[in-house]
Amino acid sequence: MIEQDIENGIKTPLATAVDGLFTDPVLIRTFWSEPVYAAGDEDIKGNNITIHAMPSSRESGQLTTRVVNVIIECATYLMDDKDRRDLASLYGKVRYTLETAVYDFGETLTY
Repeated sequence: MIEQDIENGIKTPLATAVDGLFTDPVLIRTFWSEPVYAAGDEDIKGNNITIHAMPSSRESGQLTTRVVNVIIECATYLMDDKDRRDLASLYGKVRYTLETAVYDFGETLTY
């Protein structure tokens, strides 16, 4: 599925970029590769990133290309990050990586 390939293509360089950023690992979740709810979700308290590729669509019915918008959310646990310093570091690293990384979505996808 196109959306799942895009999420995984983004997840790989992000995982490398945030590895070692904090003492605890950053949880990276994707919309299409994971169940809607998993036991233990209510206990997630660390730093995390969620990648959500929206369903693909055509800008016009006549075009052969499809467009996929992607939402990337960064979050930290407020009780551990009251001054939001970790959130700022996480956001900065994610933003820099998104703008500079080279992605491999497969030969049928271009960006």
